[in-house]
Amino acid sequence: MAGRERVASFKKTNVQLDQSAFLPAKIPSVILKLSGVSSKINRDLFRKVLQVVIKDIEGSVIITEDIFGNLKSLFENVITEDKFLILYSGVLLLMRYALRHPQGSLKKESFILELNELRLNKEHIEDICSIVFTTKQNANEKKFSSFQLPSLISLRWRIDVTISTSVLNRVLQPTILMQIKDSNGKMFTFEVSYTKFHELRYNIASLLKEMEDLEKRSVLRVEH
Repeated sequence: MAGRERVASFKKTNVQLDQSAFLPAKIPSVILKLSGVSSKINRDLFRKVLQVVIKDIEGSVIITEDIFGNLKSLFENVITEDKFLILYSGVLLLMRYALRHPQGSLKKESFILELNELRLNKEHIEDICSIVFTTKQNANEKKFSSFQLPSLISLRWRIDVTISTSVLNRVLQPTILMQIKDSNGKMFTFEVSYTKFHELRYNIASLLKEMEDLEKRSVLRVEH
C-alpha cells in the first residue's frame, strides 16, 4: 500500500503573563507568612538572606559549606528558629518563582504590585527587584533554560497494512510508521499500532482540553 507523507506545521502561540502570573493562583502558605516574619528583619539581614538564597538557587551546597548555619546564627537574637526557617523557605520559593521567568516576560510594575500585595517591606521589595531585574537574572535564567527540552520540528508518517503472515492468510492489520525531527536535529522513527494510535489521539485531545480550560483562567492570557 502506497504510503502517504505529511509534514505537520505548528502555529506559535505567544503566552503573556498578567499580574498574577508571577506567583501561582494558589500562593503557598510559606510565602503568605513572609510579611509577618520579614517585617521584624532589618535591611542588612534581609540582604544576607537573599545572598544565601541566590547561592542556593545557583546550586551551591550551602549546608556542607556551613553557609546556612552561619546565616542562621545571625538571627538567634532576632527571631525564633521556626520563624527563621519560614523566612528562608519563603524567600527561597519566592525567588525561584521570580527567576524562572524568561527575561522580559516580567514587568517591573506588575512585579512590585504583587510584592506589595504580600505586604512586604518596601526596602525588601527594592532588594528583591534589584536581583530579579539586573544581570543576576541572566545567570539564573541560563541555569533554568538549560533544563528546557527540544521542540518538535517536523512529523512524517505513513500507514502500512499487514495483508498476511506466516500463520494467517488474511490479516489486514494497519500500523502507523512515524518519523519525527526535533530542534537538536535528531530523527526518531517508530511504529505505532492501531490501538496505541487511538490512545495517543485520546491523550492529546485530553491535553488540549486541559490547556483550553487553563487559558480561561485569569492566570494566563493567550494571544494568537
